[in-house]
Amino acid sequence: MGTLTADHPALDLVDPAGWICEVTGAEPWSRQEEILKELFRSRRLVVRSANAVGKSWTAAQAILLFATHFHPSVVVTTAPTFRQVRDVIWRELHRSWRSALERGWKLGKEPLQTIWRPFPDVLVEGIAVPHWAASNIQGPHSEHVLVVVDEAQGLTWEVWSGIQTLLRGRFSFLLMIGNPTRVEGPFYEAFRDPQFSQMGISALESPNVETGRILIPGLVTKEDVEEIRQRYGEDSWEWKVWVLGEFAERSEDVLVALSWVEKAGLRNEPGEGRVEVGADIARYGGDHTVFVARKGGCAFALQECPPGSTMETAGRLIAFARKARAELIKVDVTGVGAGVVDRLKEQGYPVVGVEFGGRPIEKERFENKSAEMWWNLAEMLQKGEAWGPVFKDRNVVRDLTGRKYSYTSAGRIKLESKEAMRKRGVPSPDWGDAVALAYAAVDVRRPEVPLPMGIERRSPWRR
Repeated sequence: MGTLTADHPALDLVDPAGWICEVTGAEPWSRQEEILKELFRSRRLVVRSANAVGKSWTAAQAILLFATHFHPSVVVTTAPTFRQVRDVIWRELHRSWRSALERGWKLGKEPLQTIWRPFPDVLVEGIAVPHWAASNIQGPHSEHVLVVVDEAQGLTWEVWSGIQTLLRGRFSFLLMIGNPTRVEGPFYEAFRDPQFSQMGISALESPNVETGRILIPGLVTKEDVEEIRQRYGEDSWEWKVWVLGEFAERSEDVLVALSWVEKAGLRNEPGEGRVEVGADIARYGGDHTVFVARKGGCAFALQECPPGSTMETAGRLIAFARKARAELIKVDVTGVGAGVVDRLKEQGYPVVGVEFGGRPIEKERFENKSAEMWWNLAEMLQKGEAWGPVFKDRNVVRDLTGRKYSYTSAGRIKLESKEAMRKRGVPSPDWGDAVALAYAAVDVRRPEVPLPMGIERRSPWRR
């Protein structure tokens, strides 16, 4: 990024709140003022916000300031949906422009629905995330660029990659502001990135809540906060996210909390019981074949293999099972997995096929077998009944903490489809599926057929 010289227009923004108050008549409250100052100081700012504290209004003021002080410039605003772009941040921008006009300030030409050319060398444009690409930005490139991401919790990695192409100018600024509802994605990761300045706004800081009076119409009130306290309690996800503006242990619709997996990875005591292997078999393409072995509650071994033929995959699985001294092998039979099961049965191995889309044991509660396996694994992790070094693997952590769930119209639990995961830039959860298979309860008798001769008496993964 370029260095701001003594005559650079950003230095006029030492009091952005004072300029907004003079020009539009609106007075930012203390946290809004801090956000505007920090944006033009740090140039990379991410803000997690409680509900109804004026975050979108603040973002609109940042746009107004930038478009009137930086020449030439390009401003891009985005949000997950076009409605959010048009009806939230751009509505605030239109209101502020009209308020300024009523006070005798004509800030260039009037904004249109989601495009504003206040001056010949300034372009402001609103684009919804689903239609976002760097190529969508029309008009001249500029050394002064501001990107504003409202509702940034909905930002995908694909869109984030496109945004970065706009931030290569000499003087580029980025504001990401949203509610901390998801513990994944670019918005969440920005709070771990030292290149960003990070801020948070709690509803308890709102002037309406602090004073118990409606000082700023539309902001969260003391009664709003008390209602959430009474309905959900201060230990709830709703209190932490909606009131405190902090990230919870997990997203509202994610099965597994990060803290559960981290705790499981720190525990390394041996398990009791038989050794079971879960095998998620990849088709040819971008997915991975993954094997996981566990003894009782302890997942102690993991192996990733490239996609291969049925015979190649069966051979690799046999070698893994021998090394682990597996007494039961559970294989995903979706796609090419069925051939692997057939081959292992021919060789006399204690193997069962598990169809992810098949019938669950608790058919009134779960949509399919996959949902049942993942839900049961989540409960085991929460209770400390699943642990071991496998849970330290970064791919396992990513998969387990990134899988979402919802409910069918019949009230059954279902998992987010892999197609939907790919659309939001999340890879197929091959490692997570293998772990879920390893811990899955299968509705079969304990196999009577022993493993073939040649298996080591003691697993080399065990002490």
